[in-house]
Amino acid sequence: MKKILSDWFTGPDNDNFEAARFLWFVSVLAGIGYAGGHLIFNGEFNIIEFGTGMGALLALGGGGVAVKDYGALKGRNTLKTETVETLNVNAEETKSDFTPRPGGLFK
Repeated sequence: MKKILSDWFTGPDNDNFEAARFLWFVSVLAGIGYAGGHLIFNGEFNIIEFGTGMGALLALGGGGVAVKDYGALKGRNTLKTETVETLNVNAEETKSDFTPRPGGLFK
C-alpha cells in the first residue's frame, strides 16, 4: 500500500511529495462523491455530465502534472549539462603539455 501511495503522490524521482498530484486525486474523489450524492438524494444521474466532468478532471489534471514533470526534468537536465560543460572546461585548463612519442609508447 505504501508503494502505491508513493507512486501516486510523488514525482518521477519518488522522493518528493507533490501537492498537485494529491489535489488532483482529491478533486476526482470529490467529483465522484458529488455525482453519488446527487444520485442518492435526487435520484438522478446524467452520464453525459458525469463523463464530461470526469474527462476534464482527468485530462487537465494529468496534463498539468505532465507539464510540471517535463519542466522539472528539463531543468534537471539543463543543470546536468551545465555541470558537465564546467567539468570539461576545467579539464581543458588542467591539461599538461605532454605529447606522446611518435610510433607509440614502447618503440
